Amino acid sequence: MSQKEVVIVGAGVIGCSIAYHLAQQGVPSQIIEMDSIAARASGKSWAVFSYPPTSLEMEGKPPDLLFSAPVGGMGPCLELRWLGYHRLPD
Repeated sequence: MSQKEVVIVGAGVIGCSIAYHLAQQGVPSQIIEMDSIAARASGKSWAVFSYPPTSLEMEGKPPDLLFSAPVGGMGPCLELRWLGYHRLPD
């Protein structure tokens, strides 16, 4: 059986993640992007990772659980800390 190459359209967060995970499995891939990496929606995102520490405490988990361990074996922890919410008016 011959090895196939995967073509990924778009170098946003999803396209780059797919390429990364394919590479981890030894699958060659090629990303096609008309601009630069994260030039469109991924680079303009206001995504917020927020999970109130009080919610974790109610589940009996330490409040720093989300920030204490590296994700998927990808390097060191970022040493993040909880600052709170800022709600915008509707």
